[in-house]
Amino acid sequence: MSVPLLPIAASATLIAAGASLLLERSLVRLLAGVILLGNGVNLLIVTVSGPPGDPPILGRSAPGRMADPLPQAMVLTSIVITMGVTAFLLSMVHRSWQLTGGDEVQDDTEDRRVRLRSQHDEIAEAVRERRRAYRRLVAGQRAELARLNAARHERELREAREMRRRIDEAGAELDRWVREHGEALPPSGSPSGAPRPGAPRRSPGANATSGSAGSARTSPAGSGSSPNTSGRSASG
Repeated sequence: MSVPLLPIAASATLIAAGASLLLERSLVRLLAGVILLGNGVNLLIVTVSGPPGDPPILGRSAPGRMADPLPQAMVLTSIVITMGVTAFLLSMVHRSWQLTGGDEVQDDTEDRRVRLRSQHDEIAEAVRERRRAYRRLVAGQRAELARLNAARHERELREAREMRRRIDEAGAELDRWVREHGEALPPSGSPSGAPRPGAPRRSPGANATSGSAGSARTSPAGSGSSPNTSGRSASG
């Protein structure tokens, strides 16, 4: 059984054009879409119903040579329904021209409400998505700030440990230097006249000689004052 391609292509074109016209808001285009869609469906039914044959009347031909009567009945029914819908749409077009002067289908209050509700839902969903994006951004910034604070704290701890290590090294170096050079330094509680380590020491005889010389230098002043004292005692 071979399928004719030209009637199938014609029916597909009629169905596509009718469906496209049904989406228009003009009643005249809607009427044309209904007519084209009905004719395309009828042509498709007749094309795929099978090969042609004799009229399906008993007694006039053999049953094997008769055509299938079911597709023909369906096509006749479709033609009647299409004519009824066409008449109804023609009446609507005429009434629309009388009332409004045009065939455009206007939106009623419920249609506007549905459209506004859908727009409100879209706007609300966009706002919620924006809030979620903002929360994700804030969470990311907080995580980045926490990471930076942790890195700064770790760096401060490393710097503190390094400073403490340097201080300990400096203290150990100072202790080592004091142990090496502490014998050459005077003790902190010794008098200023104490001999320094490494200075030449004087003999006891030199100290006695210097002491007698000093008393000899002060003796004339003491002898000059004694007669006056004895004279005062005699007069008294």
